[in-house]
Amino acid sequence: MEEYGQIFKSKIVCPKLREGLIERKGLYERLDQSSYKKLSLVSAPPGYGKTTIVSAWCKTLNSPVVWLRLNKEEGSLSKFLCYLIASFQVSFPGSMRQTKSAMKSLDSYSLASLAQNILLDVEALGSDVYLVMDDYHEIATTSKVNELVGTVIDYALDDLHVVIVTRRDPSFPLRRMRATGAIEEIRISQLRFNNGETKVYLENSLDFSLAAKSLNNVQRVLEGWPNGLQMLSIIGQTKKIDNDYLACLSGGIGQAQECLFNEVINELDPAISKLLMYASIPSTFTVEQVDKIVAASREECLPSGHEFVNLAERCNLFVSRLELKEHYFRFHSLFRSLLIDRLHKRVDQKKIENIVVSVCEWYSKEGFVEEAIKLYLENGMEARGVELVGCYRRHYMDADKWLAIESWMNLFSRKTLQENPVLLLTRLSLEKFKLDVVSMEETIAQITSKGGEGHLTNGQLYELYLYKAIPKFWMGDVGGASVLLEKAVSCGIDDPFVLGEAYIYYTMVKTMGGDLKEALLDLEEVNRLNAYGHNFLATRILAAYSYVLYVSLDAIGSLRKADRLIVVATESVKSDHAKGWGWYMRMLCLFSSGRIESARRAADEVIAVGNNVEKRLQIEAFLVMGLCSLYLSDEEEINRSISCLRNILSEAPVESSTYELAYSSLARLYVQNNVLVAFDMAGEISQHPSAGTFVFWLEEPCLTRIKATLAMAGREAASSLLPGLTKLYDQVCSQHLNNYKVEILLLLSIAYALSENIYQAQTSLQKAVDEAVEQYWVAPFMEMARFIPLDVVESLKGEEQIGFISRVLNVTGESKLKESDSDAEENKLLAQLTSREVDILEHLVSRRRNKEIAESLFISTNTVSYHLKNIYQKLEVSSRREAVIRVEQLRLLKREG
Repeated sequence: MEEYGQIFKSKIVCPKLREGLIERKGLYERLDQSSYKKLSLVSAPPGYGKTTIVSAWCKTLNSPVVWLRLNKEEGSLSKFLCYLIASFQVSFPGSMRQTKSAMKSLDSYSLASLAQNILLDVEALGSDVYLVMDDYHEIATTSKVNELVGTVIDYALDDLHVVIVTRRDPSFPLRRMRATGAIEEIRISQLRFNNGETKVYLENSLDFSLAAKSLNNVQRVLEGWPNGLQMLSIIGQTKKIDNDYLACLSGGIGQAQECLFNEVINELDPAISKLLMYASIPSTFTVEQVDKIVAASREECLPSGHEFVNLAERCNLFVSRLELKEHYFRFHSLFRSLLIDRLHKRVDQKKIENIVVSVCEWYSKEGFVEEAIKLYLENGMEARGVELVGCYRRHYMDADKWLAIESWMNLFSRKTLQENPVLLLTRLSLEKFKLDVVSMEETIAQITSKGGEGHLTNGQLYELYLYKAIPKFWMGDVGGASVLLEKAVSCGIDDPFVLGEAYIYYTMVKTMGGDLKEALLDLEEVNRLNAYGHNFLATRILAAYSYVLYVSLDAIGSLRKADRLIVVATESVKSDHAKGWGWYMRMLCLFSSGRIESARRAADEVIAVGNNVEKRLQIEAFLVMGLCSLYLSDEEEINRSISCLRNILSEAPVESSTYELAYSSLARLYVQNNVLVAFDMAGEISQHPSAGTFVFWLEEPCLTRIKATLAMAGREAASSLLPGLTKLYDQVCSQHLNNYKVEILLLLSIAYALSENIYQAQTSLQKAVDEAVEQYWVAPFMEMARFIPLDVVESLKGEEQIGFISRVLNVTGESKLKESDSDAEENKLLAQLTSREVDILEHLVSRRRNKEIAESLFISTNTVSYHLKNIYQKLEVSSRREAVIRVEQLRLLKREG
């Protein structure tokens, strides 16, 4: 081959392997499988061991390997053919005669003819051949060599398999090969060292056992980049490297940096090199985002986003597509950190800030607010990050994206969080979401300690009034809450969220002031302000309606609003948090009216929503489920409830409310009927500052303590409870909390009976039954039935009242009265009806159509018709009208109003 110039033999033989290589069987197997295809493309940036992997694989093959290492000179067609012939002749002396003949008059041959000659020469070898072309990126994209190689691969038979090793994809059409399955591609994701390979390599080269923390950090920084790992082993020869060093490694490997700049960045066109630095500002980028960056830089020479991304992928500029978002790209983390370092050394800070603002505006527009805040903070633009929180927090609250807002807050420093009014108000909104009233008071104190309230805008001040009112409300200072809420609702600012929330709490305050009609009018007003929009505020209005009706002892009205809330949260707003509250209110209504099986199903739905509702609601749902199971004598469900409450305790994070944890313990003990331990724990919890007033909980700790005391009986103990119970009764009466009024009257009756004050016991029981009978408010009676003395029960007046208590006592197995004929018939029919039939019958009595019943109960109209048929048969009627009359005659259900 001397007539074609000097041949360097090192370029036409497979390179020797150095000692200590990690055997990568997975890649060898992949290359073995790819040998059934025409082309194997091993394409990645420098330092990923492409040549090493392919040469090691070649050593395992039984077929001949032709190796050709290229450089810029082989971009010439004649030079390329010269080296191609020489590389074949290493394994097959005297071969490639037709190609060699064509070399003598190269100008007279077309590329197709040259390709045909090469393939005929390969066929004449009589053997399968692997042709490896290493450093193919040295061939210019405009060289005829690309077209020749592409043609050879296109028309090759099964006897030739081409392997191309390159930093940049070849310019012949790969897309067609992908479509026909003629190509196997091995890229960065396959060439990276996995955890096991990294561990073996570093332990062999550094000679010590690698700790898990060190390994994870090295993988985080280098992302399995083989050349970076090699740099570490070289550093280890002159410097002591141990687990502490590796655990603190942050990417500052000088030799790797030099390698990257010299072999990648410095070889690029200056415009591309500059855009690489600009594109490294965001952690991920898209074509559109790069166009925004180019526009913000105001440099006309820079390529478009589409051109840049295509070049970055083709040239393997340490860029990879995100697995879950194929239109998004990212740099290797080390490469990005080096680009950013160069950016801040070479580019004016003002220009960097302009680009950051442009990128963050794009992020925000696309819904990636967290990424925008993070980028602002990375570039020392904290004020911009705070401004972004202020701009988007209302929108995210309205969309019920509380967890997203919480993740924003975690990005800021502790100092900034404690000093900035916007962030403090945002933190208050999160604490309100969790009903963490103790933390709310601490945050309010932080705001007011910064020079009073003078540093707040009008909007922020009125928002603060709302957040100041909420702890007062839940801690029992209804008067103080009312004053603050009145300020908030009269502010006159155009902020539907603040106004809506303030009105919602204001209606609850008015309900507790005895003005139910005015409270409902206020809810209509806030509904008008919200324009009946399908958003978070709409769900809060429905929740408030349900709550106001519930504490007013209107179980049916409350249940309807709860059902509507579930529908809206499922179909329109799609909010798990709101849906959880809907099921929670439904659970309370059903449980209070003695619909035990249905209440247990509703509790299951609350639990199914998971952590998208407050932890307290989950605890309450498990408690109700446990109590329902207790009444139904379902031992398995009781144990499941107890187990779940234990799990809440064991899995709770450190920052969880002490009250929540203690209450979950109390709930568990209460379900277990462990009254002695519950008594002591309830006493401790009732002294906790976040124990609150008698508004939120179905089972307040102090009430639980009283019940436990009465369960242990004793005249002296009961007498000691009377002053406290009387005070509680006066309090709930003054706050018009009728749901608790029934319960405390019943407890008073039992306490008076144990103290042998029978007249007062009879009077209190009569009042309790009078309050409960209209809405069939049975839960307190079911719970305490076994403690109500017979002589007190027999003193009840009124046929309806006697029938009510008789049914309750019969359901609980504590029957103490002889049933009347009508009661016996009613109970017999009740026993025949399933819980679903009772649900449908309730809606039927309320004059609701089949479609409305189906929507409310989340079943089909056909299912409603099926159940109605069974109901008619059991009630011995033939129409809806007859069924309603039958129910009213037997007092099975109570209609609203």
